[in-house]
Amino acid sequence: MCREGRLRLHAKGGTQLGDTFVTSYEPARLRRGLVAHETHHRDAQWRRYGLVFGVMYLYAHLRDVVIGKKCCNRYELAAEVASNGGGGYDCLPAPEARRRG
Repeated sequence: MCREGRLRLHAKGGTQLGDTFVTSYEPARLRRGLVAHETHHRDAQWRRYGLVFGVMYLYAHLRDVVIGKKCCNRYELAAEVASNGGGGYDCLPAPEARRRG
């Protein structure tokens, strides 16, 4: 974990860059849900796809911005489901949709 860098690369509490979690919070202030959310990014996404995941994530994020929707980024959706909404994004599908997919 890294606290505060010169570049502010995190918005909602933290950003996972490979195996490194970048945040402005003190470790004692981190919520379990946020840690679970970022752990999903690390274990299921960064470790699966490697460095190319950064490009994949950026594309998904920019796509959200261009089409004007807040929650189309499939990587954020997956991390939210894995953390039961712990990342703080308002994009979880309805509970019945989570059970199906």
